[in-house]
Amino acid sequence: MNPSRQSAGSGAHFIKTRHTRSLSTFTPGCVNDELGVAVKRGEPLPIATYEPRLTRGLGARERAGWTIKLTGISAGSELPGEPEIAAGVDAAEKHLPAVDGLPGAAFLILHAGTEALWGILGWWQLDILYQRTLRAALGTTSFELVPPDGPTACVWELLVVDHERRSWVEHVLSHPDSPDYPTYIADSGWPVKR
Repeated sequence: MNPSRQSAGSGAHFIKTRHTRSLSTFTPGCVNDELGVAVKRGEPLPIATYEPRLTRGLGARERAGWTIKLTGISAGSELPGEPEIAAGVDAAEKHLPAVDGLPGAAFLILHAGTEALWGILGWWQLDILYQRTLRAALGTTSFELVPPDGPTACVWELLVVDHERRSWVEHVLSHPDSPDYPTYIADSGWPVKR
């Protein structure tokens, strides 16, 4: 995001943000793609009050030497189902590098949000996390890569990323002589209300 300050006269300031320059490809969050969102300092934000979302582990899938750990999030009452999972794993496989000798450990967060089906793909190379954000229009499973200047993750997805980091440190990095990859993959951490 590229925030910029604009004066609205009388000493009022607005903070304007833009999530992406690729305006025709997706509509992130609660933002007007052409204008960003202008928020007057001290005024309420133009979003709904934060509420926890349904979040659950969805198992794991094997692809091209990678074990992809799956987590589902829903803005409604139903988590992503098998069609969304299969499409998400197919899309993830296209963005994962060749396994370089270490066990391939990745995670995919599938978020049935209010404006899109999001896929947050992360993979570990020792103590470094690599990440790609994918998006499919509502009602579809045609995932496309979000441009680098687009959004990374929302507050609900970041809860899962935080869990993945903690689990990776606990089960893998804290035991470099005997990393426990199976326990990392099995550790979904959900359901937790946050």
